[in-house]
Amino acid sequence: MNNNSVFSAADIINGAVHQYGNIGYQKKKVALGDILAKANNIQAHCRDVVQDLNGMEFHANPYIVLDNVGKNLFSDGEEVCLTRWSMGQLLSRYGIPVPYAARCIARRHSDLLEENVNTWLLEDSSKAVLRLYDTGAIHTVRGIVSEKYSAFDAPEIVSSLMQNQELMTDFAPRNWFVTPERMQIRLVQNEQFMPEEDLFLGVIVESSDVGMMSVNVRLFVYKQICTNGLVIPFAGITYRQIHMGQSAEGFSDDVAAVLRALPDFRKAATEVIRASKGNTKLWFDPEDEVSAAAFAKTHGFLLGVVKAAVAILKDGKYGKPNRWAFINALTDAAQQLNVDARNDTERAAGRLLIETKHEPADTSLDSNSAA
Repeated sequence: MNNNSVFSAADIINGAVHQYGNIGYQKKKVALGDILAKANNIQAHCRDVVQDLNGMEFHANPYIVLDNVGKNLFSDGEEVCLTRWSMGQLLSRYGIPVPYAARCIARRHSDLLEENVNTWLLEDSSKAVLRLYDTGAIHTVRGIVSEKYSAFDAPEIVSSLMQNQELMTDFAPRNWFVTPERMQIRLVQNEQFMPEEDLFLGVIVESSDVGMMSVNVRLFVYKQICTNGLVIPFAGITYRQIHMGQSAEGFSDDVAAVLRALPDFRKAATEVIRASKGNTKLWFDPEDEVSAAAFAKTHGFLLGVVKAAVAILKDGKYGKPNRWAFINALTDAAQQLNVDARNDTERAAGRLLIETKHEPADTSLDSNSAA
């Protein structure tokens, strides 16, 4: 079996990368229709199976698998493998912590973990929907959801986006990815809103076919020359909706509502960016590692990102050392991270920008500046 397609027991010990490989943004210019084709290709390998939970068995050596799943659907000897996400869904259903499972496997007590999970499975008279992704003889459970789960999957979401004339005319995908578990598309306006800064406004659309997150749409700022993103949390701008019960019509209405907020977002973003450019006093002393570490912990950044950002700031990539230059350096450094860590950094950087708006400008270069 291929470790990029199934979840080995060793993965839970070693903290292996994402089930479907290291997710990275596709940066090649494409149209929404191309992304829809990718989503449809994945969907063609997906299906849902309603399963009696007390009819399954769990095994953890060498792969995390379920047996006795849909016997009328699979040939003898074929295994139904769990992903990191669906494994967590199964364990959380019975209150079994993932660290406990990892410890069992690491100490060669897979039998103890199997007995624990299978005891609960045997006593569970309910049903669940297994959301499967099939590649040849390998059947992967990408998610385990309840029978009440109302799917609003990636192809439907992209199709809905393509019905919005403004998105199709004035925006284009810049960074995106689609996997059997989740999707994110960054749509960027064709016209700059701050030409002197090479800045564009954009919309991030994110969803999961397996309940990882709600469908959400939010506005963001995009710097074209280095593809940095910045998510600024202005009140009333971000739209978030629970996954269950969403409809294409309702989703289209909500996307249109977010787009109507663009003028207000543009005005607010311009104000906070200009305020940050006028403030040369950083939040910490860049020459002091203890100060940098405290800043990283307080504001939700990885220390390595903060250190890399200080180096970028000193190199002068973003001009004179001020808060705006440092925020750009943070989102620049975050491009080396996985998608989730990068998104977290962009949101944290947006919060920093909001803080600057509420502080008086300080153009003096003191011991805490980036001079």
